[in-house]
Amino acid sequence: MSAIQSAGCGRVTIATVEALLWVAAGVDNTKDLGVAMGQPGRPQATASTNRILSALRGRDRMAAGKWVPAPFQLVKTRKHPHRRGYLLAITPEAEELLGGGDKYTPANHA
Repeated sequence: MSAIQSAGCGRVTIATVEALLWVAAGVDNTKDLGVAMGQPGRPQATASTNRILSALRGRDRMAAGKWVPAPFQLVKTRKHPHRRGYLLAITPEAEELLGGGDKYTPANHA
């Protein structure tokens, strides 16, 4: 049983999984993540990227008028040393979920 199943978090969207894989592949900031997840020449909306990252960071969410605690934290953030915003990295839990220490290499998206 995976960490996601054992956490009982319900559905995880394909966009959330895609974002996790991009971060695991080395995309380290929100802007580049939006570009990677969008269509060629049309980056994904910043609000959508931030919403997905909030779920991956383990932030609680509102559902049916109640706060639902996040079941896992798969992405961690800290101040980016060279750009505005945050530096993204996967947590040890995400590394385990993705199959260990090997870096994920995505297909060419562009």
